Amino acid sequence: MKKITVLYGTIAAVCMLLSCPSFSQAQCFSAPVAGVCSGGNGTLGNNANVNGGQTYIYGGSGSVSNVNLNGGTIRVCGTLTIYSLNFNSGRILVESGGSLTLMNGFNMNGNSIIVNRGLLDIRGSITMQNSSNYVLNLGASAVLQMNNTGTRLELNSSSAYFSNEGVANIYELRIQSQAAAGSVCLGKSSCTQTQYINNNRAGAVTANSQKAAISVGQNIYLNQPLTSDTALVICQRSGSSKGGPAAYGTPKIYTDCPSCSVALPVSLTSFEAGYQDRDVVLTWSTASESNNAYFTIERSSDNSNWEEIGTVSGQGNSNEVVEYSYTDAAVPAGTWYYRLRQTDYNGQSEVFAPLSVLVQSASDAKFSVYPVPFSTQLTIQFSGEEDSHLVEILNGVGQVISSTRITGNMAQLSTENLQPGFYFVRSGAETLKVIKKG
Repeated sequence: MKKITVLYGTIAAVCMLLSCPSFSQAQCFSAPVAGVCSGGNGTLGNNANVNGGQTYIYGGSGSVSNVNLNGGTIRVCGTLTIYSLNFNSGRILVESGGSLTLMNGFNMNGNSIIVNRGLLDIRGSITMQNSSNYVLNLGASAVLQMNNTGTRLELNSSSAYFSNEGVANIYELRIQSQAAAGSVCLGKSSCTQTQYINNNRAGAVTANSQKAAISVGQNIYLNQPLTSDTALVICQRSGSSKGGPAAYGTPKIYTDCPSCSVALPVSLTSFEAGYQDRDVVLTWSTASESNNAYFTIERSSDNSNWEEIGTVSGQGNSNEVVEYSYTDAAVPAGTWYYRLRQTDYNGQSEVFAPLSVLVQSASDAKFSVYPVPFSTQLTIQFSGEEDSHLVEILNGVGQVISSTRITGNMAQLSTENLQPGFYFVRSGAETLKVIKKG
């Protein structure tokens, strides 16, 4: 049986296999809509000046250096590392399934926005000053990392805002007195992990009355109360401390807690899919449950339109590991997406990140591809005698970007719309890595 696994926790909530939509929850601040890496003014390269009205994209895998963002937009759908970014103003958009590493810190001096729906790793400190600055970590599968020792995210103006709907790992979160109340907005079931918090603004943090968690590894220092939101949970990890003249405000405080999981109605620790003889077997486990009525299993052929295929009763309340399973029998050949929807006794529900399963037909066979690297076309040749094969192209982070049923043992695949970088060609149980030339 072939297995595909999605783990949930500190960093493992990243869906490495596909684009993961956000949970159904209210968004704290308005943000640019999700997009694709096509069109615009071309592919981002070295020594780029991204000026107002311009959009540069990156859909492959690699690195660039000496980028000046001067009011334009950088959109990332692939895997990119930027060395030496000068962020004057503009937008950085990391789409779902994309990964961006910024090797230096910078100041956001006004009219600047960073939106992450994938994986964003910032290796230096960020100070948001002047007007209209946003750092938005959007969607339950979004992961923001700023956890190098000494790295700081600082809100230092009345219109500097930070939102987290997924997982954020920040070494130090510093909120100055100039910041607005509610300038840090946390989405439902989000996890914001810090080593240090320094708060100088009363009511700086809100969860919009939806349960969310902040964990503190070393010290939280409060010159002003942190929040007036009773839905917020503060998790003080073992060995951490509190300082400063102010009280927390109204959050629920847990001491010596290991992680943010105390904030979640259900702490999902794994979600696996295996297939054999056209049956897809889904298994998942929880570390803790609170008022969990049942799980709904949903299936989709396009990761967009979902149908309910079954339900499994929950344990209600539990602090022990609970394991579940569900079998989707006689599934047609092709790529299928599965996700879990958890519903509380009060009717509130939460959708967990999906995974994909390729159910192969008996006719799928071993194959080869050439040339490698390729440019505008890629030839695929099968070694078996079957005359029908399902062929999929995946990008560097495992997203299925095209799916084609071909007839015969040889075919040419058009690749003109692909950006330079590495991809995977998959048919049946076989996967080959290929590279497109620039």
